[in-house]
Amino acid sequence: MARILRRGLTLAEVILSVGFCAVALLTVIALGISAQRGMQKSSDSVVAQSYAGDVLEQFLYDLPASTDSFWAQAAFASPYMQDEATLGSKTYRAKLWLTPGSGALSGLLTCSVNVTWDGQAGQGRQLVNINRIVYAP
Repeated sequence: MARILRRGLTLAEVILSVGFCAVALLTVIALGISAQRGMQKSSDSVVAQSYAGDVLEQFLYDLPASTDSFWAQAAFASPYMQDEATLGSKTYRAKLWLTPGSGALSGLLTCSVNVTWDGQAGQGRQLVNINRIVYAP
C-alpha cells in the first residue's frame, strides 16, 4: 500500500493556531496597558507627595514666633488651610489639618497634609498623606 504525502495544514489546525496567537497577543497588550497605568499612578503619587511636602514646608516656614497666641489655641479650623494646584494635566487638592498636643505632648502641634486627585478611569480618587509634629520655634 502506498503512502500518501500530505502537504499543508488542516482547517482545524489553522484555526487553533490563530486562536493561540490571538490569545497571546491580547495578553501582551493587556500587560502593556496595565504597566502603563501603574507607571502613571506611580508618577501621580510622586507629584502629589512632592506637592504635599511643599504645602507643609510653606506652612512651617510661615509659623509665628513661640510668643504668638497661635501656639496657645486649643483647637484649629478644620481643615486649617486648603489649596489647589494644577500640575501637568491633573488637579491636586491639598488640605492641612492641625491638632494641638495635650498632656505630655503639650506645646506640640501635629500637622497633617492630605493631597487628593482624580485617578484614571477605574482608579477613583487617589490620596497621599504626610504628617509632621512640630513645636514652637
